[in-house]
This record gives sequence, C-alpha cells and structure tokens, in this order.
Amino acid sequence: MLAEGRKRTAGLIVLGGTLLVGLNACDAAEPVPAPSKPGLPSSIRDGLSVDEQVLACATDEASGEIRLDALELEVRRVDFNQDGTPDWLVAGRDACLRNTGATPWWGFLATAPGDDDGPPRIFETRAEDVRLQAGTSSSFVELIASGPGAERLYRYRNGRYSPLLGRSPESAAGRVIDFGTAPQALDVPEDIDQAHVIDSVLGHRRDATITSGVRGSFTQAGVDETLLLLQAGGPRAAHNVQGEQPAELLRYVGDRLQARYRLQGQDGHFIVAAPDVDGDGRQELLLRADAYQMGVSTGAASLLRIDPETVQVLQRFGRVVEDACEGPPVSRKRRSAVIHWNGGDLDEPADYQLDWQDESC
Repeated sequence: MLAEGRKRTAGLIVLGGTLLVGLNACDAAEPVPAPSKPGLPSSIRDGLSVDEQVLACATDEASGEIRLDALELEVRRVDFNQDGTPDWLVAGRDACLRNTGATPWWGFLATAPGDDDGPPRIFETRAEDVRLQAGTSSSFVELIASGPGAERLYRYRNGRYSPLLGRSPESAAGRVIDFGTAPQALDVPEDIDQAHVIDSVLGHRRDATITSGVRGSFTQAGVDETLLLLQAGGPRAAHNVQGEQPAELLRYVGDRLQARYRLQGQDGHFIVAAPDVDGDGRQELLLRADAYQMGVSTGAASLLRIDPETVQVLQRFGRVVEDACEGPPVSRKRRSAVIHWNGGDLDEPADYQLDWQDESC
C-alpha cells in the first residue's frame, strides 16, 4: 500500500496480482513497488542463465544441473516503458551473487507470448537498491541506483539503460562515471561531414578517421563548440598494441575551425564523456585510450581541460577497463571501474575515487 500523504497524480494498476504504480506523472523519485516473488517465466530464467556469475552460483556441483530456484532472487514487477505491461527487475540477493559486496540487478522488458528472442535485457548494474522516477526525454522511466558510494542516474537510450554521465540524481555532489556501462565513444554528431573535415585538415588522406565527437561549452561558458577527435592511421590505429598512437583534437565554433590540439597516445583515442567537473559552465573532456596485448584488452582514462590554445591534463586515472575474456579459461575475467568525484570548484579541488566491479565474460 502507499503511505498516506504521498503525493501522486497517477492511478494504480493491478496486473497479475501485483500492485504497480503509474509513473508517468510522478512528482519525484519514488521507490520501486514492494518486492514480490512470482515464479520467473522460462524466458527470464534463460536470460539470467547466460550470466556467468549466475551460472556459477546456480550450478549444482554434484549433478551439474542449473538450479535458479536455489538462489535468493528478489523479483519486482515494474513498468519501464509505461505501456501498462509489467516488466521484470531482478536483484541477486544470494550471498554467492553478492561476493563483490553489492547486489547485482538485471532489468528485462516484457515481450509478447511466442517471441522466440525472449525478453531483452535492458539494465544491469550493482547497487544496494534501485528506484524509479519519471523520465524526462522518453516514455521510459529513469532509474536511480544507490550504494555503494554515490547514487547513479540511468536513462534509457539506444536499447538499454546507461548512466547519465557526470550527473547525480539530486545535485552536482557525488558525481559518477561507470565504465561498465558507459559507451566506448560518443558518436560524431550526425550533421558533421566527416570526409570534408578530414580533407580540410589533413588533405586527401584515406588512412584517417574521426573516432568520436561532442558538442558543448569547453573554452568559455555559453559558447556552442564542437570537439572532434581525429585519428591518423585509420580506425585500427586507435586500437594499436601499446595504445600509444597520437591523435588530434579539433575545436569548431559553428563550421569554423578554431584550434587543433595535438594529443599524446596516453591522452586518449575516444571521447567518452564531457562532464562539467567544477560547475563553472565549462565542460571538461574524458578520454579513453585502448590497448591490446597478450590477449588482454585494456582502457585507460584521462580528464582534460580545454583552453583556447592549449589542453591541460587534469587527471590521469590509469586503467579503467580490463578484458581478458579471450585468454586462457583459468584467467578469463572482465572488470571495469566506477569513478566518483566530489568538489571540483574553486574552494574544493575535485576528489576522485575509483571502485572496481567484476563483470561476466
């Protein structure tokens, strides 16, 4: 039941014996409806069984059978896309699943009966709790994952929930970037003629590519600027063995090139995010440099400040992604870092913290 006095403008919908709350008119973030434990349909069970950790924890050592019923799973029926059909939010409360200290969560969209592909997994994270709030840019609700550390805000885009980089649900304090769900690179804006940019900067070279791009205010608050990361040597150069291939950052105002910045290979090959770390209206640039060696893929991150004529490295985080899934079975693993930061203004320098989380190959 809803507590008395809680402000709601949406109605209540009873679906399958579970109370669901319409979220399209919520005034603020609300907890997910009280947990229920209905039987998981086979399609959801199949979706969980492909998770390496679930598989390891649910497999009976004596018989080799997969016994999901033996795991402590918390099942919540929620409506991610507000279409009136309950979807699935599952938390792995079992001690075996929580061996990294936080509860794994998975979200699945409900599908029509007979859909051979099964329900798509649209959300995955580790947190102590997950709650919903009304979406601002689509019919999908937003998700807030709390603990350990700062809260993270997730928004649905491109078929799955991803963290809204550089923002916490409530304020600028407790900001976070999760490299487990962050895109490898921000897409180049669709209206950019990439071939024309390459020709105008490098001449008629065919071994160059624009790996990523972003729009925002970088050298001065309120100025609309476009940053493009240009990689000579083609796409493969951004994934060279040692991750040392230099790149070039181009800054435009409108269609006019304002500056070219030479980057070191360790600075990065891909733009991952553009958070305003210190809240001064100027965005910083988070870059990722990838490398591959001896069957292990790694990604390192750097935070850059863009000035009119120069680039200043504010922080080198070192490795934030490690992927050894192509290695020998005994050493196969994947893990990624979550960067939290507080402060970052004139009175309080930014304080960064990296937490690692294990993922399934």
